Amino acid sequence: MMCLKLHGKYLVSGGSDREARVWDLETGECNYVLAGRAKAVWFVCMNEQAIVTAGADDIHFSGSAFG
Repeated sequence: MMCLKLHGKYLVSGGSDREARVWDLETGECNYVLAGRAKAVWFVCMNEQAIVTAGADDIHFSGSAFG
C-alpha cells in the first residue's frame, strides 16, 4: 500500500498492485476496485462526486465515487 485517503465512512487505498480500492469502514468490505493502471498508484483522493488516482503513468478521474 502506497497511499490512503479517508472520506467519511470510506477509505480509498492505492498501491503497487496498480489498483485503487474503496473500502467501507463500517462493514470492512471493499466496495469498488479501480483497475487498469500501467504502474503503481501513488496518490488517491475522493469526494462525493469523484475519485482521482495518480501514479507514474498518468492521472485518472472516475466518473463517480459511488457508482
